[in-house]
Amino acid sequence: MYSRERNRLFLKQFVETGPDGILRVKESELQKYKIPRTRFEQIFAGKPPEFPSSKRAAKKLQQLQLQNNAPAKKKYTKNSPAKNEDGTKKKEKRQETMQKYLTIGKKPMNSLVNGDKAKPMNSPQKLAQKVKEKYNLPGKIVKRRRRSKTLGEILR
Repeated sequence: MYSRERNRLFLKQFVETGPDGILRVKESELQKYKIPRTRFEQIFAGKPPEFPSSKRAAKKLQQLQLQNNAPAKKKYTKNSPAKNEDGTKKKEKRQETMQKYLTIGKKPMNSLVNGDKAKPMNSPQKLAQKVKEKYNLPGKIVKRRRRSKTLGEILR
């Protein structure tokens, strides 16, 4: 019966990892069962299959070739400035401020962004005076409270 444990045992007994990271049959097992001498036609009928190479294996092989052929690069250190491909110094990018996002109405809140104290809000009397002037209202504007009804008034 097939199980994961038996599959692991099989792989541990007969397979090892090669230098390029690919699983290979152990050399002792190749000689013991004469695997290099056997041909595909002796085991299977028809043409041998053509499998495409995996993307991971191709990428790893390409990286190994680049590492072997590429000259050693100079490591970036703290003291050496970052440079463009043509050797000129890169311009430092500065972080954008949040000022354009902090607005009340149409005016930005510069006082809060710059660290100054915010202006105190207008008192209710000043706001009432502004409304009076805006709408040309005569007399004094007074905010009236609603008088709550008593239980007797509600039951009538």
